Amino acid sequence: MALTNKEIFERGIKLKNNIFNKKGVYANGEYIVPDSKSHFEEQGANIQMISLATDLPEIVGTGDIEKFKEFLYENNFLEIIQKLEYELYKKGSYALGFNEFGEIKTGEVLEYRKTFSGRLLYLKVKTNTIKIKDKTYEIIEEWDTENNPGYVREYAINTFTKITIKASELFKDYKQSIWDGSFIPYVVFKNRADEKPDIAIADESLFQMLDVKLKALMLDTFYSSPIPAVSWNQGGLADKVINALFSQDGDRIVKFSTTELASFQKPLEIIQVASQSTSIMANIESIKQWIKNYLMFKKDTGDFGTKNMHTAEVQQFNSDFEDYIETKANLRQIYYKKFFQMIAISFFSDLVINSVIVVGSTQWLEKRAQKALSNQNGVIINQGNNEASENGDLNNE
Repeated sequence: MALTNKEIFERGIKLKNNIFNKKGVYANGEYIVPDSKSHFEEQGANIQMISLATDLPEIVGTGDIEKFKEFLYENNFLEIIQKLEYELYKKGSYALGFNEFGEIKTGEVLEYRKTFSGRLLYLKVKTNTIKIKDKTYEIIEEWDTENNPGYVREYAINTFTKITIKASELFKDYKQSIWDGSFIPYVVFKNRADEKPDIAIADESLFQMLDVKLKALMLDTFYSSPIPAVSWNQGGLADKVINALFSQDGDRIVKFSTTELASFQKPLEIIQVASQSTSIMANIESIKQWIKNYLMFKKDTGDFGTKNMHTAEVQQFNSDFEDYIETKANLRQIYYKKFFQMIAISFFSDLVINSVIVVGSTQWLEKRAQKALSNQNGVIINQGNNEASENGDLNNE
């Protein structure tokens, strides 16, 4: 039966709406939009954590060092500094402090002011985020040695309304923190000297390029898949073709009369384009390599294609990463020494902190190298080879 003009018009409008109102692969929420920047940021934060906080800093000084170490263990200090390194990578700066009860804590730096010598004059930190019923609050501490010495302003901010609430109104058992005003019991740690989060080093456009290519790789799966096209006006023959197409274990033979053959020359057509996944993957790897170079990530042989490389060659390519970690570790030693000295003044009066050695620092690397050259009893090994080498150098001179 022939379609009326009205029916043809309505079908045309429906087809047009289906085409133009199609949301696409990502817009309908079925697939997650690529976010390579967050991925690299998370990966980098974890790399920094395991590179700089695998063990407690080594303390060199006089007094009861063991008692001080026990104090750090009781405060789960290793867990705290791992969180510290994770946050430093992402935020660029973070605060490490303690309260009058000797409890060590961390806080996100919102604002601070200090002297040229590094002494804090003002500090505003977010120490926690809590949820009470259906409301979320950020817990803030504000220290000011110039205008409010001896007084710590503690309050909460409703994250939705931005209304400020006194800590005493939010917590029933709240007690005002005691502070003598001589110094702020926090040290502001910097991820780098310029306080930049590492992710800010890489060009934003590189992450955009990578996201575009990752989207293209997903879409290529759909674009390159074969699409069976059946002429919609072929009536019963079209139904036969569709039934046979999706029949895996039944009769896949389409039977049609000579009349149908004469009327419809091509009832089924397979539409397909060549996959572009190979070239897309190559582009993705190139962009990832650029980003890793910017962020000074450690490289492995997979970053150099199919080229076979010796361990020494890979280590040479990783020299930037190792130098970068060493630079950060040396900076951390200054911060930890200042922090430990403040704790010693407050709780361990007989303790003197001379130096602190952090994992990955120059001092730590030198000690590890010396340990590698000696046995368990501290005796230098391969001494004969070293002497022979030195004698050879003298003879050459």
